[in-house]
Amino acid sequence: MMSFRLFATAAVAALCLAATPALAQEKPAKPAATTKQKPKAPAKAKQPEAASKASDGAADEEPKLTGAVTPPMSGSQPEWVKVCQTDPQTKKQVCLTNRALRSETGQTLMTAVVVQLVNDKKQILRMILPVGVLIPNGAGIFLDNNHFLSGKFLVCTPEGCLVQIELSDSELASLRKAHTMSVALRTPNQQVALPLSIDGLAKALDNPPIDPQTVVQEQKKLQEELQKAAEKARSDLNATAPAKPAQ
Repeated sequence: MMSFRLFATAAVAALCLAATPALAQEKPAKPAATTKQKPKAPAKAKQPEAASKASDGAADEEPKLTGAVTPPMSGSQPEWVKVCQTDPQTKKQVCLTNRALRSETGQTLMTAVVVQLVNDKKQILRMILPVGVLIPNGAGIFLDNNHFLSGKFLVCTPEGCLVQIELSDSELASLRKAHTMSVALRTPNQQVALPLSIDGLAKALDNPPIDPQTVVQEQKKLQEELQKAAEKARSDLNATAPAKPAQ
């Protein structure tokens, strides 16, 4: 069973469109004391060497595909969708080409977005990943099972954790040619791999954008389907629940 939470498409979309949050500055270190020295704290009991090494490895090692667990996926997955908009302040055009990965229940496990800053001729890979992962380890990104990039988490909210990487022209070209992008994550209990099909990305990037209203309607339809599925599951559970004994 997966140890991280799932999150809804609408919340993911909000994170995809959000600007990169400013990171909090570290507090300045306090000056060294010039008065009497405090007595030294008693030394902590030494941990077993094997356990210490295992803990250090879990904190520092980038997640890999080897030994990773993949959650159950739904049979039908959404396609790559391109939407463009103009920043009202800078008047610059931004295009977002995204695709979600859904679980067997229809909930969103991950969203990948190729952000194209048209005027600045830059491109960014932005991913919204599940909460509950080990933040220091970051994410390992693989194309067709070969290591592609390493990603660090910028911020986590209840809706998901954000990874953002600026892509060079050659890296974008590699992404366009690939068939599968797998994102490896580490939770406190296991390694997880989330595979996303890249087929159709190049076509979506080259084609004109779709009407944003179409995306809104699709998200509304998905939410309605998830609500109906939840209501049916609750009804089935009540129908199979044993009757309470008479008082």
